[in-house]
Amino acid sequence: MRLAVSIGILLSICVSAVSSYAEDRSDIEESGNQIDSASIAVKSVVDCQLVVNGEDVGPLTAGQTLVVKVIAGDQLVECRGTNGGASQAITTVESGKQAIVKLSAPPRFAKRGMEMVDTLLGLYWQARPSSVDIIWSEAHRYCAQQHNGWRLPTSNELAPLLKSHVPLPDLDNWFWTNDRAPALDGSTDAWHIFLMAGLRGSGNPDRTARVLCVRRP
Repeated sequence: MRLAVSIGILLSICVSAVSSYAEDRSDIEESGNQIDSASIAVKSVVDCQLVVNGEDVGPLTAGQTLVVKVIAGDQLVECRGTNGGASQAITTVESGKQAIVKLSAPPRFAKRGMEMVDTLLGLYWQARPSSVDIIWSEAHRYCAQQHNGWRLPTSNELAPLLKSHVPLPDLDNWFWTNDRAPALDGSTDAWHIFLMAGLRGSGNPDRTARVLCVRRP
């Protein structure tokens, strides 16, 4: 009888100890989660796809503030445009705190491999223009020979590159557009643009200028 009572007391003590240990571990884990937890409030001036520490969070509407839970420490926050390009911000947030991140608009022109992307219009430009000046009709053939839909740009497409500090070489030249213009003698000229100086004019299509081809994806 005494043996049974002793075993019962021993079991009761063991159960109580295990229960106490589990409660202590739960408190430690809960405390640890509180120490590591933090958040960032992200706001963008344009519509974009929000990416935090390499993980896709979802769409972020211009002017909207989105709160994202993170682990305390350094945070890499990206606002990726729908047509390419991204603005980034790096911030550090302490445990139990919230950091505020304001993202600017992604750069309009972004280099992508051998092409440059106009993230606003969704146009793809050659990363390097022609190395020599050619006449207007040859400019059309030059772009067509690049395949994949490359063509001569319109004036409205080429104009945004004026003084835009785009990452392109050899912009200190006249460049042909696809647009025609009436000449004083009754014939038809073609529009061309001097990108570095931001000038636009029309000239005889038998004159020569550089070529920068464009396409849509």
